[in-house]
Amino acid sequence: MQRAMGVWFRVACLLLSGFAASTVSLAQAQEAKRVVILDFDGPGSAAVRTHVVNALRERDELTMVPVREVENAASRLGVSLEEPDDFVRVAEDLQITAFIGGNLTRKGGMFRATVWVRDGSTGQKRHEEPWSRKKKPQLKAIQSNLWTIMGPHIEASSAPTKPEPKPEVSEPKPAAMGGFDDEQAGDEEEPEEDDAPSAPSKQPALIASIGPRVLGRSLSFTNDQLGNLRSYETKAAMEIAVSAQWYPGAHFRDDWLANLGLDIDADYAIGLTSKEGGKELDTTAYELGAGLIFRLPFEMFEPRFRLGYVRQVFTVDTADNVFLPSMTYGSVRMGAGTAVKIIDALSLDVSLAYLLVLSAEELASKAYFPNASVGGYEAGGGVLVRITGPFAARAGIDWRRYSFDLKPQAGAVVRADSATDDYLRFTLSFVYMMGQNDQ
Repeated sequence: MQRAMGVWFRVACLLLSGFAASTVSLAQAQEAKRVVILDFDGPGSAAVRTHVVNALRERDELTMVPVREVENAASRLGVSLEEPDDFVRVAEDLQITAFIGGNLTRKGGMFRATVWVRDGSTGQKRHEEPWSRKKKPQLKAIQSNLWTIMGPHIEASSAPTKPEPKPEVSEPKPAAMGGFDDEQAGDEEEPEEDDAPSAPSKQPALIASIGPRVLGRSLSFTNDQLGNLRSYETKAAMEIAVSAQWYPGAHFRDDWLANLGLDIDADYAIGLTSKEGGKELDTTAYELGAGLIFRLPFEMFEPRFRLGYVRQVFTVDTADNVFLPSMTYGSVRMGAGTAVKIIDALSLDVSLAYLLVLSAEELASKAYFPNASVGGYEAGGGVLVRITGPFAARAGIDWRRYSFDLKPQAGAVVRADSATDDYLRFTLSFVYMMGQNDQ
Protein backbone atom coordinates (compact mmCIF):
# COMPACT_ATOMS: atom_id res chain seq x y z
CA MET A 1 0.00 0.00 0.00
CA GLN A 2 2.78 2.40 0.95
CA ARG A 3 4.61 1.49 -2.26
CA ALA A 4 1.54 2.36 -4.36
CA MET A 5 1.14 5.67 -2.53
CA GLY A 6 4.78 6.49 -3.29
CA VAL A 7 4.30 5.82 -6.99
CA TRP A 8 1.22 8.07 -7.14
CA PHE A 9 3.07 10.77 -5.23
CA ARG A 10 5.94 10.78 -7.73
CA VAL A 11 3.50 10.93 -10.70
CA ALA A 12 1.71 13.89 -9.12
CA CYS A 13 5.01 15.69 -8.63
CA LEU A 14 5.92 15.18 -12.27
CA LEU A 15 2.55 16.52 -13.42
CA LEU A 16 2.80 19.55 -11.17
CA SER A 17 6.36 20.35 -12.32
CA GLY A 18 5.32 20.06 -15.98
CA PHE A 19 2.34 22.34 -15.38
CA ALA A 20 4.53 24.86 -13.58
CA ALA A 21 7.09 24.83 -16.39
CA SER A 22 4.42 25.37 -19.04
CA THR A 23 2.92 28.20 -16.97
CA VAL A 24 6.31 29.91 -16.71
CA SER A 25 6.91 29.51 -20.44
CA LEU A 26 3.48 30.97 -21.21
CA ALA A 27 4.14 33.92 -18.91
CA GLN A 28 7.49 34.55 -20.55
CA ALA A 29 5.89 34.43 -24.01
CA GLN A 30 3.23 36.89 -22.89
CA GLU A 31 5.91 39.25 -21.56
CA ALA A 32 7.99 39.22 -24.79
CA LYS A 33 8.67 42.67 -26.16
CA ARG A 34 7.08 43.34 -29.55
CA VAL A 35 9.62 45.25 -31.64
CA VAL A 36 9.85 46.28 -35.28
CA ILE A 37 13.02 46.97 -37.27
CA LEU A 38 12.17 49.74 -39.75
CA ASP A 39 13.86 50.35 -43.10
CA PHE A 40 17.16 52.19 -42.69
CA ASP A 41 18.04 55.41 -44.55
CA GLY A 42 21.01 56.00 -46.85
CA PRO A 43 22.49 54.25 -49.90
CA GLY A 44 23.54 50.70 -49.07
CA SER A 45 21.87 50.81 -45.63
CA ALA A 46 19.99 47.53 -46.20
CA ALA A 47 23.17 45.65 -45.19
CA VAL A 48 23.24 47.49 -41.84
CA ARG A 49 19.61 46.60 -41.22
CA THR A 50 20.48 42.97 -41.91
CA HIS A 51 23.11 43.07 -39.15
CA VAL A 52 20.51 44.43 -36.73
CA VAL A 53 17.96 41.77 -37.74
CA ASN A 54 20.53 39.00 -37.26
CA ALA A 55 21.45 40.36 -33.83
CA LEU A 56 17.85 40.41 -32.56
CA ARG A 57 16.07 37.59 -34.36
CA GLU A 58 17.25 34.88 -31.92
CA ARG A 59 16.41 36.79 -28.74
CA ASP A 60 13.72 34.96 -26.76
CA GLU A 61 12.76 38.22 -25.06
CA LEU A 62 11.58 39.70 -28.35
CA THR A 63 8.78 39.15 -30.83
CA MET A 64 9.59 40.59 -34.25
CA VAL A 65 6.79 42.52 -35.97
CA PRO A 66 7.11 42.61 -39.81
CA VAL A 67 7.82 46.10 -41.11
CA ARG A 68 5.09 45.77 -43.73
CA GLU A 69 2.53 45.32 -40.95
CA VAL A 70 3.69 48.60 -39.41
CA GLU A 71 3.60 50.42 -42.76
CA ASN A 72 0.06 49.14 -43.39
CA ALA A 73 -1.05 50.30 -39.93
CA ALA A 74 0.49 53.74 -40.47
CA SER A 75 -1.31 54.05 -43.80
CA ARG A 76 -4.59 52.93 -42.25
CA LEU A 77 -4.23 55.45 -39.41
CA GLY A 78 -3.16 58.26 -41.75
CA VAL A 79 0.24 58.90 -40.13
CA SER A 80 3.73 59.07 -41.64
CA LEU A 81 6.01 57.95 -38.73
CA GLU A 82 7.74 61.30 -38.55
CA GLU A 83 6.46 62.74 -35.25
CA PRO A 84 6.45 61.05 -31.81
CA ASP A 85 2.63 60.99 -31.76
CA ASP A 86 2.68 59.01 -35.04
CA PHE A 87 4.79 56.30 -33.43
CA VAL A 88 2.54 56.19 -30.37
CA ARG A 89 -0.58 55.71 -32.49
CA VAL A 90 0.95 52.84 -34.45
CA ALA A 91 2.40 51.30 -31.27
CA GLU A 92 -1.01 51.45 -29.61
CA ASP A 93 -2.66 49.85 -32.62
CA LEU A 94 -0.17 46.96 -32.85
CA GLN A 95 0.99 46.90 -29.20
CA ILE A 96 4.58 47.58 -30.22
CA THR A 97 7.10 48.06 -27.42
CA ALA A 98 9.96 49.57 -29.39
CA PHE A 99 10.81 50.84 -32.87
CA ILE A 100 14.36 50.27 -34.12
CA GLY A 101 15.76 52.25 -37.03
CA GLY A 102 18.89 53.95 -38.31
CA ASN A 103 20.89 55.17 -41.26
CA LEU A 104 24.19 54.81 -43.08
CA THR A 105 26.34 57.71 -44.24
CA ARG A 106 29.88 58.13 -45.49
CA LYS A 107 32.07 61.06 -44.53
CA GLY A 108 35.83 61.52 -44.66
CA GLY A 109 36.41 58.00 -45.97
CA MET A 110 34.54 56.41 -43.02
CA PHE A 111 31.25 54.51 -43.07
CA ARG A 112 29.05 55.62 -40.17
CA ALA A 113 26.04 53.52 -39.17
CA THR A 114 23.66 54.92 -36.56
CA VAL A 115 21.06 52.73 -34.82
CA TRP A 116 18.34 54.11 -32.54
CA VAL A 117 15.60 52.76 -30.28
CA ARG A 118 12.30 54.61 -29.94
CA ASP A 119 9.92 53.87 -27.04
CA GLY A 120 6.47 52.81 -28.22
CA SER A 121 4.68 54.38 -25.24
CA THR A 122 6.13 57.88 -25.73
CA GLY A 123 7.30 57.91 -29.35
CA GLN A 124 10.61 59.41 -28.17
CA LYS A 125 14.09 58.04 -28.86
CA ARG A 126 15.55 56.30 -25.81
CA HIS A 127 19.04 55.86 -27.23
CA GLU A 128 21.07 56.38 -30.41
CA GLU A 129 24.39 54.61 -31.02
CA PRO A 130 26.91 55.22 -33.84
CA TRP A 131 29.30 52.67 -35.36
CA SER A 132 32.12 53.94 -37.63
CA ARG A 133 34.37 51.76 -39.76
CA LYS A 134 36.78 52.31 -42.66
CA LYS A 135 35.18 49.54 -44.72
CA LYS A 136 31.49 48.80 -45.02
CA PRO A 137 31.82 45.00 -44.38
CA GLN A 138 33.42 45.81 -41.01
CA LEU A 139 30.05 47.10 -39.81
CA LYS A 140 29.12 43.46 -39.26
CA ALA A 141 30.55 44.08 -35.78
CA ILE A 142 27.12 45.54 -34.98
CA GLN A 143 25.75 42.01 -34.63
CA SER A 144 28.10 41.03 -31.80
CA ASN A 145 27.56 44.00 -29.50
CA LEU A 146 24.15 45.40 -30.45
CA TRP A 147 22.25 43.70 -27.63
CA THR A 148 24.85 44.71 -25.03
CA ILE A 149 24.39 48.37 -25.94
CA MET A 150 20.78 48.56 -27.07
CA GLY A 151 19.22 45.68 -25.10
CA PRO A 152 18.66 47.63 -21.86
CA HIS A 153 16.91 50.42 -23.78
CA ILE A 154 14.68 47.92 -25.60
CA GLU A 155 13.79 46.17 -22.35
CA ALA A 156 13.01 49.51 -20.69
CA SER A 157 10.56 50.40 -23.46
CA SER A 158 6.87 49.65 -23.23
CA ALA A 159 3.78 49.60 -25.38
CA PRO A 160 0.95 52.12 -24.87
CA THR A 161 -2.02 50.88 -22.90
CA LYS A 162 -5.29 50.87 -24.76
CA PRO A 163 -8.18 52.35 -22.79
CA GLU A 164 -10.73 50.32 -24.69
CA PRO A 165 -9.11 47.41 -26.49
CA LYS A 166 -11.12 46.16 -29.41
CA PRO A 167 -12.22 42.52 -29.17
CA GLU A 168 -11.00 41.72 -32.67
CA VAL A 169 -7.44 42.76 -31.78
CA SER A 170 -7.16 40.13 -29.04
CA GLU A 171 -9.04 37.40 -30.91
CA PRO A 172 -6.82 34.62 -32.25
CA LYS A 173 -6.50 34.75 -36.01
CA PRO A 174 -7.52 31.73 -38.08
CA ALA A 175 -4.70 29.33 -38.80
CA ALA A 176 -3.03 29.80 -42.19
CA MET A 177 -2.07 26.95 -44.51
CA GLY A 178 0.65 24.79 -43.03
CA GLY A 179 -0.54 25.24 -39.43
CA PHE A 180 0.92 28.71 -38.72
CA ASP A 181 -1.16 31.72 -37.77
CA ASP A 182 -0.56 35.11 -39.45
CA GLU A 183 1.65 36.49 -36.69
CA GLN A 184 3.80 33.35 -36.60
CA ALA A 185 4.15 33.45 -40.37
CA GLY A 186 5.20 37.08 -40.17
CA ASP A 187 7.82 36.21 -37.56
CA GLU A 188 9.18 33.42 -39.73
CA GLU A 189 9.48 35.76 -42.72
CA GLU A 190 11.16 38.62 -40.81
CA PRO A 191 14.76 37.46 -41.50
CA GLU A 192 14.04 37.72 -45.23
CA GLU A 193 12.46 41.16 -44.92
CA ASP A 194 15.65 42.77 -46.28
CA ASP A 195 15.16 41.03 -49.62
CA ALA A 196 11.56 42.18 -49.96
CA PRO A 197 10.82 45.44 -51.80
CA SER A 198 9.25 47.42 -48.94
CA ALA A 199 10.28 50.96 -49.96
CA PRO A 200 11.25 52.98 -53.02
CA SER A 201 14.79 52.56 -54.28
CA LYS A 202 17.47 54.97 -53.10
CA GLN A 203 18.68 55.15 -56.72
CA PRO A 204 17.18 57.60 -59.24
CA ALA A 205 14.01 56.35 -60.93
CA LEU A 206 14.47 58.72 -63.88
CA ILE A 207 17.62 60.25 -65.35
CA ALA A 208 16.81 62.75 -68.11
CA SER A 209 19.18 65.06 -69.97
CA ILE A 210 19.04 67.65 -72.72
CA GLY A 211 21.68 69.86 -74.27
CA PRO A 212 23.70 70.92 -77.33
CA ARG A 213 25.96 68.54 -79.22
CA VAL A 214 28.71 69.25 -81.75
CA LEU A 215 29.02 66.63 -84.49
CA GLY A 216 31.96 65.82 -86.76
CA ARG A 217 31.62 63.21 -89.50
CA SER A 218 34.04 61.64 -91.98
CA LEU A 219 33.21 59.11 -94.74
CA SER A 220 36.22 57.79 -96.67
CA PHE A 221 36.97 54.99 -99.15
CA THR A 222 40.06 52.80 -99.53
CA ASN A 223 41.42 52.09 -103.05
CA ASP A 224 38.76 53.92 -105.06
CA GLN A 225 39.68 52.18 -108.32
CA LEU A 226 37.71 54.47 -110.64
CA GLY A 227 38.06 57.65 -108.62
CA ASN A 228 34.37 58.54 -108.79
CA LEU A 229 33.33 57.94 -105.16
CA ARG A 230 32.93 61.08 -103.07
CA SER A 231 34.30 61.14 -99.55
CA TYR A 232 32.58 63.43 -97.06
CA GLU A 233 33.80 65.38 -94.08
CA THR A 234 32.12 67.86 -91.77
CA LYS A 235 34.03 69.41 -88.91
CA ALA A 236 31.30 71.13 -86.92
CA ALA A 237 27.56 70.61 -86.98
CA MET A 238 25.27 71.66 -84.15
CA GLU A 239 22.68 69.22 -82.79
CA ILE A 240 20.18 69.06 -79.95
CA ALA A 241 20.50 65.82 -77.96
CA VAL A 242 18.08 64.32 -75.44
CA SER A 243 18.22 61.08 -73.49
CA ALA A 244 16.40 59.36 -70.64
CA GLN A 245 16.73 56.23 -68.55
CA TRP A 246 13.57 55.30 -66.67
CA TYR A 247 13.51 52.59 -64.01
CA PRO A 248 9.79 51.97 -63.26
CA GLY A 249 10.41 49.58 -60.38
CA ALA A 250 12.53 52.13 -58.50
CA HIS A 251 9.38 54.13 -57.69
CA PHE A 252 8.16 51.51 -55.21
CA ARG A 253 10.80 48.82 -54.58
CA ASP A 254 14.49 48.39 -53.76
CA ASP A 255 15.57 45.09 -55.33
CA TRP A 256 17.01 44.05 -58.71
CA LEU A 257 13.80 45.04 -60.54
CA ALA A 258 14.42 48.62 -59.40
CA ASN A 259 17.57 48.61 -61.55
CA LEU A 260 16.02 47.38 -64.82
CA GLY A 261 14.98 50.29 -67.00
CA LEU A 262 14.08 51.70 -70.39
CA ASP A 263 16.79 53.57 -72.30
CA ILE A 264 16.00 56.13 -75.02
CA ASP A 265 18.11 58.74 -76.80
CA ALA A 266 17.75 61.04 -79.79
CA ASP A 267 19.51 63.92 -81.51
CA TYR A 268 18.81 66.15 -84.49
CA ALA A 269 21.15 68.42 -86.46
CA ILE A 270 20.15 72.08 -86.77
CA GLY A 271 20.86 74.04 -89.96
CA LEU A 272 23.26 71.45 -91.38
CA THR A 273 24.25 71.91 -95.05
CA SER A 274 26.89 70.36 -97.30
CA LYS A 275 28.87 72.03 -100.08
CA GLU A 276 29.57 70.64 -103.55
CA GLY A 277 30.83 72.61 -106.54
CA GLY A 278 30.14 75.91 -104.79
CA LYS A 279 26.55 74.88 -103.99
CA GLU A 280 25.03 74.34 -100.56
CA LEU A 281 23.01 71.14 -100.36
CA ASP A 282 20.29 70.32 -97.87
CA THR A 283 21.58 67.79 -95.34
CA THR A 284 19.65 65.79 -92.75
CA ALA A 285 21.25 64.11 -89.77
CA TYR A 286 19.50 62.53 -86.78
CA GLU A 287 19.52 59.48 -84.53
CA LEU A 288 16.89 57.54 -82.56
CA GLY A 289 17.60 54.80 -80.05
CA ALA A 290 15.54 52.70 -77.65
CA GLY A 291 16.18 49.64 -75.55
CA LEU A 292 16.78 48.22 -72.08
CA ILE A 293 19.39 49.14 -69.48
CA PHE A 294 20.41 47.35 -66.29
CA ARG A 295 22.53 48.88 -63.53
CA LEU A 296 24.38 47.43 -60.53
CA PRO A 297 24.54 50.23 -57.93
CA PHE A 298 27.59 49.47 -55.80
CA GLU A 299 29.06 51.99 -53.35
CA MET A 300 31.68 53.52 -55.67
CA PHE A 301 30.91 51.89 -59.03
CA GLU A 302 27.75 51.45 -61.06
CA PRO A 303 28.21 48.99 -63.95
CA ARG A 304 25.60 49.37 -66.69
CA PHE A 305 24.53 47.04 -69.50
CA ARG A 306 22.52 48.11 -72.56
CA LEU A 307 20.63 46.26 -75.26
CA GLY A 308 18.58 48.14 -77.84
CA TYR A 309 18.01 49.32 -81.38
CA VAL A 310 19.52 52.47 -82.88
CA ARG A 311 18.69 54.12 -86.18
CA GLN A 312 21.08 56.75 -87.56
CA VAL A 313 20.47 58.85 -90.68
CA PHE A 314 22.89 61.12 -92.55
CA THR A 315 21.70 62.13 -96.03
CA VAL A 316 22.82 64.78 -98.50
CA ASP A 317 20.44 65.94 -101.23
CA THR A 318 22.70 65.32 -104.26
CA ALA A 319 22.13 64.69 -107.95
CA ASP A 320 21.81 61.08 -109.11
CA ASN A 321 25.13 61.20 -110.97
CA VAL A 322 27.08 62.18 -107.82
CA PHE A 323 28.33 59.06 -106.04
CA LEU A 324 27.90 60.29 -102.47
CA PRO A 325 25.64 57.74 -100.79
CA SER A 326 23.05 58.69 -98.21
CA MET A 327 23.70 56.64 -95.09
CA THR A 328 20.86 55.14 -93.07
CA TYR A 329 21.86 52.58 -90.48
CA GLY A 330 19.70 50.23 -88.44
CA SER A 331 21.64 48.42 -85.72
CA VAL A 332 21.27 46.36 -82.57
CA ARG A 333 23.37 47.97 -79.85
CA MET A 334 25.02 45.72 -77.22
CA GLY A 335 26.97 47.76 -74.74
CA ALA A 336 28.50 47.90 -71.27
CA GLY A 337 30.02 50.61 -69.14
CA THR A 338 30.31 51.95 -65.64
CA ALA A 339 30.04 55.12 -63.60
CA VAL A 340 32.82 55.80 -61.09
CA LYS A 341 32.07 57.97 -58.07
CA ILE A 342 35.01 60.24 -57.20
CA ILE A 343 33.28 62.32 -54.53
CA ASP A 344 29.61 62.98 -53.80
CA ALA A 345 29.47 65.84 -56.31
CA LEU A 346 31.68 64.35 -59.05
CA SER A 347 31.59 61.11 -61.04
CA LEU A 348 33.03 59.76 -64.28
CA ASP A 349 31.47 57.37 -66.79
CA VAL A 350 32.84 55.23 -69.61
CA SER A 351 31.11 52.95 -72.11
CA LEU A 352 31.78 50.58 -75.00
CA ALA A 353 29.34 49.03 -77.46
CA TYR A 354 29.17 46.82 -80.50
CA LEU A 355 26.67 47.62 -83.25
CA LEU A 356 25.22 44.64 -85.08
CA VAL A 357 24.32 46.47 -88.30
CA LEU A 358 21.11 45.12 -89.83
CA SER A 359 20.92 47.61 -92.72
CA ALA A 360 23.26 50.20 -94.27
CA GLU A 361 21.44 52.01 -97.06
CA GLU A 362 22.58 53.10 -99.67
CA LEU A 363 26.19 51.94 -99.63
CA ALA A 364 25.17 48.29 -99.21
CA SER A 365 22.51 48.47 -101.94
CA LYS A 366 22.56 47.32 -105.57
CA ALA A 367 23.47 50.83 -106.71
CA TYR A 368 26.83 50.63 -104.89
CA PHE A 369 28.09 47.46 -103.19
CA PRO A 370 25.39 44.79 -102.80
CA ASN A 371 27.80 42.23 -101.28
CA ALA A 372 29.20 44.61 -98.64
CA SER A 373 29.38 43.61 -94.98
CA VAL A 374 29.53 46.13 -92.14
CA GLY A 375 29.99 46.31 -88.38
CA GLY A 376 29.93 49.18 -85.93
CA TYR A 377 31.72 50.17 -82.72
CA GLU A 378 31.22 52.85 -80.07
CA ALA A 379 33.28 54.27 -77.25
CA GLY A 380 32.51 57.19 -74.97
CA GLY A 381 33.05 58.87 -71.64
CA GLY A 382 31.95 61.84 -69.60
CA VAL A 383 32.15 63.86 -66.39
CA LEU A 384 29.05 64.46 -64.26
CA VAL A 385 29.07 67.38 -61.81
CA ARG A 386 26.22 67.63 -59.34
CA ILE A 387 24.84 71.17 -59.05
CA THR A 388 22.20 70.94 -56.32
CA GLY A 389 19.65 68.35 -55.24
CA PRO A 390 18.63 66.24 -58.26
CA PHE A 391 20.25 68.58 -60.82
CA ALA A 392 23.62 68.05 -62.48
CA ALA A 393 25.62 68.93 -65.59
CA ARG A 394 27.50 66.47 -67.80
CA ALA A 395 30.20 66.98 -70.42
CA GLY A 396 30.84 64.00 -72.67
CA ILE A 397 32.56 62.78 -75.81
CA ASP A 398 31.76 59.72 -77.89
CA TRP A 399 33.08 58.15 -81.08
CA ARG A 400 31.34 55.77 -83.48
CA ARG A 401 32.73 53.94 -86.51
CA TYR A 402 30.99 51.89 -89.18
CA SER A 403 33.56 49.72 -90.95
CA PHE A 404 32.76 48.28 -94.42
CA ASP A 405 34.21 45.41 -96.39
CA LEU A 406 32.80 46.47 -99.77
CA LYS A 407 33.55 43.35 -101.87
CA PRO A 408 33.22 45.17 -105.22
CA GLN A 409 31.86 43.40 -108.28
CA ALA A 410 33.85 43.27 -111.52
CA GLY A 411 32.55 45.78 -114.08
CA ALA A 412 30.58 47.82 -111.53
CA VAL A 413 30.42 51.59 -111.98
CA VAL A 414 31.87 52.04 -108.48
CA ARG A 415 34.72 49.95 -107.10
CA ALA A 416 36.59 50.26 -103.80
CA ASP A 417 37.93 47.78 -101.27
CA SER A 418 36.65 49.18 -97.99
CA ALA A 419 35.18 52.25 -96.32
CA THR A 420 34.86 53.80 -92.89
CA ASP A 421 32.16 56.15 -91.65
CA ASP A 422 33.27 57.93 -88.47
CA TYR A 423 31.30 60.17 -86.11
CA LEU A 424 32.81 62.22 -83.27
CA ARG A 425 30.45 64.06 -80.93
CA PHE A 426 30.90 66.46 -78.00
CA THR A 427 27.90 66.93 -75.70
CA LEU A 428 27.08 69.32 -72.86
CA SER A 429 23.91 68.31 -71.02
CA PHE A 430 21.68 69.52 -68.22
CA VAL A 431 20.70 66.43 -66.14
CA TYR A 432 17.74 65.81 -63.87
CA MET A 433 17.61 62.75 -61.56
CA MET A 434 14.17 61.99 -60.14
CA GLY A 435 14.34 60.27 -56.76
CA GLN A 436 18.07 60.99 -56.35
CA ASN A 437 19.00 60.56 -52.69
CA ASP A 438 20.40 63.81 -51.30
CA GLN A 439 22.67 62.30 -48.67
